[in-house]
Amino acid sequence: MKKGASISTGKERQAGIRHGKNAMTRLLGESRIIRWLLLAALTVAFVLILYPRPVIPRAAYEVGDIADRDIKAPRDFLFTDLAATEARRRLVAEEVLTVYDYNAVLLPELSARVDSAFADLRALIEPAAAAPDSSDRKWADPKPVAPVARKSADMLNERVWHQKNNFSDKLGIEVSKGAYSLLYEKGFDREIPDMIGQMLAGVLQQGVVANKAILLKEAGRGIVLRDVQTQEEQSIKELRPFYGFDQAQSMIRIDGQQMLKGYGYNLRNLIVDFAQKLVQPNITLNRNETEERKRKAADKVEPVLFTVKSGEMLLREGERVTGHRLAKLNALQAQLEPGGRLHAVIGAALLLICLLVGSVKLSEVNIGRT
Repeated sequence: MKKGASISTGKERQAGIRHGKNAMTRLLGESRIIRWLLLAALTVAFVLILYPRPVIPRAAYEVGDIADRDIKAPRDFLFTDLAATEARRRLVAEEVLTVYDYNAVLLPELSARVDSAFADLRALIEPAAAAPDSSDRKWADPKPVAPVARKSADMLNERVWHQKNNFSDKLGIEVSKGAYSLLYEKGFDREIPDMIGQMLAGVLQQGVVANKAILLKEAGRGIVLRDVQTQEEQSIKELRPFYGFDQAQSMIRIDGQQMLKGYGYNLRNLIVDFAQKLVQPNITLNRNETEERKRKAADKVEPVLFTVKSGEMLLREGERVTGHRLAKLNALQAQLEPGGRLHAVIGAALLLICLLVGSVKLSEVNIGRT
């Protein structure tokens, strides 16, 4: 009796299993959504299993920390030595010559400015001086003409002094009343601007810099002298012949004593004073261009690369972490990031999807036949 009951129970279990299989088969065969959800779940599980994990766990080391374990290179890899690269870039940048701009037109511009200022005043004075004396005229008025001449002179004097500020502005320097009065007395003679121009040429043709002490720091290396107008450049090794600004003013004083020997003391000092006030540096440091050339030269330097061999000890337990060792660890970690193996995982996942889709399609065909 018991034996018959157990046989009956076994048959019922087998019938239940067959029924469950048939129900699962019908469910998979009739529901596309379930089949695709199952496919997606298998794909995700496969990707998670194959998704790469770092060979060397990322350690929050900083310079000065103590390593808690040994770390070796699992394979050969390239390491960019940032310190060596930066040192080489600094060296290359230091070899770039400093750029100075040369203003070749400063001298002719100053000379033209002085000539024009003096010419304007001569244009007022010379016509009046060239006018014939009324006493020489055949039809001269028998009455005295001295008051008329005096009035004319007063008008000329007023007009000349009215131009004082314009004269000063055109020169670009302050002109005292005493200096202007002396020039008026000399009729703003053509020789005065000529002598001023010669003294300016004596120093500007040699070259005047604003700060010679800074220039001489380039001694032994030289500079690049670039013409502002033509942009032509030349390398200058010998820097001492250039005048500093103070030296240029001193040389004008010395040259003036020789060139103006035939002039009176006051006029000689006036001409020298004008030339000293007018002189300007015609060679100037171009910091922006220099820094730009240094930056470009440094950018052209290739990174300094070293090969770290497989098995090389990167860090020993108990060892203090240095900047160089930390850089190696970071370089290794960057090259072992999952991105490098992610393509292989994606490819494998796509292959799995193809196999599963093929299996599903094949099962649909088989189910349809049954």
